[in-house]
Amino acid sequence: SEFGSLAVDPVTLKRWAEFGNRYDLCCPEDQVSACLSKGYGTFPRGTGPLLVTQGASGPRRKHMKDPFRVWSPGTEARYLSPIESARLMGFESFRWPRELTLQQRLA
Repeated sequence: SEFGSLAVDPVTLKRWAEFGNRYDLCCPEDQVSACLSKGYGTFPRGTGPLLVTQGASGPRRKHMKDPFRVWSPGTEARYLSPIESARLMGFESFRWPRELTLQQRLA
C-alpha cells in the first residue's frame, strides 16, 4: 500500500530518540503540526510531522506551544502522503505528473 511505503523504520525512530532528539509526532485529531521542508520523506527529524499509527503518549495538541508527544518503544509512525501534504497546504485537487517518484512528490 502507499501508506506502507511511508512508514518510518522503528529502529531509526529508536536510535534518534536515544540521542535525546524529538519528533513532531502527530495524531489524526491534532490541530497543529510543524511545517514541511524540502527534506521531508528522507529524514524523520526536523523536516515535518510524522503521523502516529500506533503508540505515543501526550495530550491532543491545539497550539504549537503545547508539548511534543513523547516517543516510546512500540510507537509506529509514517510520513504524510503527498496528497495529505498538499491538502494541508490548501491544494485540494492537486495532481503530480506521473513520472515523479514518491520521494520527489514528498519533497
